[in-house]
Amino acid sequence: TVALEAALEDAESGRALGETVEAEADCLVRVALANRGGAADKVAGWWLVLAQADELLALKRVALPGRKLETTLLFAAPDEPGPASLALYALAADRRGFDSHLDFHFEVVLPRPDDEPTEPVEEDQEPSET
Repeated sequence: TVALEAALEDAESGRALGETVEAEADCLVRVALANRGGAADKVAGWWLVLAQADELLALKRVALPGRKLETTLLFAAPDEPGPASLALYALAADRRGFDSHLDFHFEVVLPRPDDEPTEPVEEDQEPSET
């Protein structure tokens, strides 16, 4: 059998994402795929598929040469605020019956405006006489 584990993270900071994700943020899914032996030892490769409803967000083919593989899938968070769901699938490339999947549920929120201006504001200065 194969165990599939995953966590959502902010792509820039690596910070774990909780129940909320900012709209259009660059995110990643950190994936761990572990082979627990048995007939799964004979599976040559895996497809990791990340989808939202009927939209493909990320696709990666991986090999599982040992007992465990860790990799990431990069995607952009949905742009509309509200509830969102993602599905992560690990699909055996050459055998049936070993596929696995996880679902993620979170709330997409609008980015908070920065409290500080991006450029320093200069006060008006009197023109100097030359």
